[in-house]
Amino acid sequence: VPPADFARMDFERLDAGANISAHLNGFVKPYDVIALMTVLPMTAQLFCNMESARYTSGGATHLLLLGTEHEVPVAPVVQLLRDTY
Repeated sequence: VPPADFARMDFERLDAGANISAHLNGFVKPYDVIALMTVLPMTAQLFCNMESARYTSGGATHLLLLGTEHEVPVAPVVQLLRDTY
């Protein structure tokens, strides 16, 4: 969301209990699931030993999971999706 739209739509007021379904476009991509898993307490440990995937630019560190050595086990992904949906 561009900053101007974020301010105009007053998204800052949204909290963890906000219903955001009206703002979603109806699909989730595989990279969305993996990005979420990198910060969830129950799955973040899967990514803690992937130093070769870390890239720092402009003061921000990114996790670029581009190689086969960065694959995560399928079972936790499936379990997260089952628990969620």
